Amino acid sequence: MVGGMHVAAGSELDGLRMFELSTQTRVIAITRDDAPVQLHPRRDARLRAGDTVYLVGPYRELVATLQKGQPPQPEVGRERLPA
Repeated sequence: MVGGMHVAAGSELDGLRMFELSTQTRVIAITRDDAPVQLHPRRDARLRAGDTVYLVGPYRELVATLQKGQPPQPEVGRERLPA
């Protein structure tokens, strides 16, 4: 499958290098507002918040990667006590 995703700030993918992704997932392009399209990025290239990443891989791997690109979710069930 082929998919595109936005890397959210603070997500698991923000700051991740290509070689840290699943071996079955391939990044075929990265777009950034401040740079030209990067086709077939090197394995040491780093993702950052705001990137749009285009991936190829098996369905389950892509879904797992897409979930990692989502913003961090607040923890449910933990209430803060007043100081």
